[in-house]
Amino acid sequence: MNRYFTYGLNIHSNVELPLWPAAGDAVNQAPDIVIERTGFCPLPRELPEEGYEFHVGPEGGELLSRYVGSIQVSPGRPVRMDARPLPDTSGRLLAHFLSGSALALAIFYHGFQPLHGCALRIGCETVVFMGLSGTGKSSLCAALCMMGHQIITDDISPVCWIDGRPHVMPGYPQMKLNSDIVDTLGIPRGELVPLHEIHPKVGWLRPGDRFDQPQPIDSLFFLGIGEREIRPLTGLDAFALLQRHATPSQWGFEGGKDHFLACSRLIKEVPVYAFIRERNLDGLMDQAEWISSSLQAVSV
Repeated sequence: MNRYFTYGLNIHSNVELPLWPAAGDAVNQAPDIVIERTGFCPLPRELPEEGYEFHVGPEGGELLSRYVGSIQVSPGRPVRMDARPLPDTSGRLLAHFLSGSALALAIFYHGFQPLHGCALRIGCETVVFMGLSGTGKSSLCAALCMMGHQIITDDISPVCWIDGRPHVMPGYPQMKLNSDIVDTLGIPRGELVPLHEIHPKVGWLRPGDRFDQPQPIDSLFFLGIGEREIRPLTGLDAFALLQRHATPSQWGFEGGKDHFLACSRLIKEVPVYAFIRERNLDGLMDQAEWISSSLQAVSV
């Protein structure tokens, strides 16, 4: 059994997850999440054109993929993730899916509030950037990292409350980027790793950015495309966007009373903004410099 420590959680897995850190000092602690490959299984039915289905409820959830098979997530102590891959699914591809949406669901059942977003340390501020596919979340965060800022966690940003303040639980410092972003920013090829055989993106390893402790959240940003601006969001506007970008409501399950209260509490405690940016790779560094300057001006 492999033992890992990420997002503040002890994870035991009989599937090797090569880009996750080993448990270290936590190696003998009881698991928060157990991942088990339980055998091969064909898909139970034809999937929609996009190739994925999510079935999520209070008793558990399931991810079906025509590329991987089935991953079932069950609440409890520990939370269980049971993978039943297709016969030709590679270990690297299965590890990628176990580390993504299925893990976000397991984190939700553990009791954290997973946001679909990237968390960065920008100067002295911890900022979570959220955005739908196509709004440039990863590209903006990569540009900010090229300026010297640090990635705390990519894609999944679990929120936990410590001493009355929301914190993001750090993940492994790697970003998933398209090749055009890599070329635009001039990211050194030696810092890149392939993800798996069907994914066009590559992983950008940034081991020097690793955070070992939860980081208090200073602001939340929702990204959009249009004429550049930053504007504050409050009340129902902020709540609706947070719900849309939180697990599991993004998959059609509202999450119950506790999830509703967690979203309400977060927008009351942390400033929320919309950052509207141009869809322009050539101006990416300019956009990153602009938002970095704006954040530092606010924090002074």
